[in-house]
Amino acid sequence: MLAVLRASQVWGGVGNAVPGLRAALGLRDGASTPEVDAFEAEARRLVTALAEADWDPATVDALHADPAVRAALAFAATEVVPRLARTTDEMDALLHALAGGFVPAGPSGSPLRGLVNVLPTGRNFYTVDPRAIPSRLAWQTGQAMADSLIARYLEETGEHPTSVGLSVWGTSAMRTSGDDVAEVLALLGVRPEWDEMSRRVNNLVPIDLAELGRPRIDVTVRISGFFRDAFPTWSRCWTTPYSSSPSLTNPTS
Repeated sequence: MLAVLRASQVWGGVGNAVPGLRAALGLRDGASTPEVDAFEAEARRLVTALAEADWDPATVDALHADPAVRAALAFAATEVVPRLARTTDEMDALLHALAGGFVPAGPSGSPLRGLVNVLPTGRNFYTVDPRAIPSRLAWQTGQAMADSLIARYLEETGEHPTSVGLSVWGTSAMRTSGDDVAEVLALLGVRPEWDEMSRRVNNLVPIDLAELGRPRIDVTVRISGFFRDAFPTWSRCWTTPYSSSPSLTNPTS
């Protein structure tokens, strides 16, 4: 439960979202490790108290005064717990399918990325909307992956890489909602923008070099056949910022 609520934003129904528990408590991006540990300890305390109350939503108001925290805890009690309890449906669904029966469809993804709607498991899952990757959470993760790669290269060589090669897989993109895609964009120094209603990526915006704080890095991407077929638009989108803005290069002096 704590791992599911750890995401900064959690699926809360069609067109809705619930803040993750640590985010509702006030954890912000860039917090130090001791700060993160403190928020994690408080989140664990709240979830443990709710579990000891047998996940009774009526006890939520007594656990915390903040409405956002209450919303996250109430969502855990009313949505996440029942969905997790039904993961035992997997075996029934498998046996039903082997007997020639119909298995209801459901979305794919990881509940640890805030995608509570993939629960309960055991459904005939379908892929993600290719226009909705990377998600906001995947963008945060992709930025962190890019920063880690650059920091390691700087430590080993004393300079920024001029180019890197990455492999991007379709199954990984489905599971994480586009971590690898986001890492490519972060290395290029390009930020995705999302439509608030559909949560689809509707624009790619070059990050100013002053904000980026480093040179842009060329990326050679090796994609799997499945990624090519499932996410065809991204083969073109990665080159869009450069083709639409010829000045998107590093200064020569």
